[in-house]
Amino acid sequence: MYNKKGIEITFSWIFAIIAGTLIFLFFVGFAADNMDLFGKLTAIRVSEEMNSAFTGLKTGLVSTSLSFNKEVKLQFKCIGEKKEKLIVGWRSGKNLYDNLVFSPEELNGNEFLLMTKSWNVPYKVDNFIFISDKRNYCLIKTPYELKNKLPSDFESLLKYESCNGKTITFSQDENNCSSFFTINYEYDSVNNLYGSICLGDGKPLLFYGDAMIYAAIFGDQFDCLYPLIEEKFKIMRDVYLNKIVDISCSNKGGLQNAITNMDTINKIQTYFNNIDDLNKALIGEGCNVF
Repeated sequence: MYNKKGIEITFSWIFAIIAGTLIFLFFVGFAADNMDLFGKLTAIRVSEEMNSAFTGLKTGLVSTSLSFNKEVKLQFKCIGEKKEKLIVGWRSGKNLYDNLVFSPEELNGNEFLLMTKSWNVPYKVDNFIFISDKRNYCLIKTPYELKNKLPSDFESLLKYESCNGKTITFSQDENNCSSFFTINYEYDSVNNLYGSICLGDGKPLLFYGDAMIYAAIFGDQFDCLYPLIEEKFKIMRDVYLNKIVDISCSNKGGLQNAITNMDTINKIQTYFNNIDDLNKALIGEGCNVF
């Protein structure tokens, strides 16, 4: 989480993000504009280029739009646990593998919004990728902490009242998992939101942080991709447990125990601040930590 080389690599990250986004826009725009000319091959190429771009966008935070000269149909279909497929038009698509892309299941139009947001617990797990058209999302009783926190183009899609769109109701009743789309939330010691997300099937899915909330709001695939989110969380935890073994600091035990005990999403709120403080303390003592 704390990398002494962070300053040195900042500029290469920025260049990679900008270059990747420009390449993404060029290829997707060219292919979509010539859909009638190339037919099925172009649809495949569009889906392949978008999938490649999604992989590249996982390295940085981006907000942009995709504009085409004609109407394009995109479908994001779940094809089994932890798997998603992008279909362009009515033609062949591309499996997205381990990319966490959240969007309406079907989008139509000539302009789409794209955004990425990092999920940190407190170490970074992955970037979530969001895609939407110009539809509205109706948020009822929204916590103040979620208002006006997104790029302006995505923020304009959110209506904090009843509207003609997907409706999400926020509640502080942890037992409220009714037939409606409800997000039950609490605050941890550093004012981050955590709790459960109920999609109307009576089966709550635990969450931590606003990135997971936005994944549920914008993504019709949230429940399908939830096992992949859990898997990536566990991979992150294992990576840092392996890293801490090599830390040359005799009092690293507290941090090691905290990471070990944070073994499920519902335990993040218990150890988030503790891990952050322990990490900073070790840095203050001159330990080579992350």
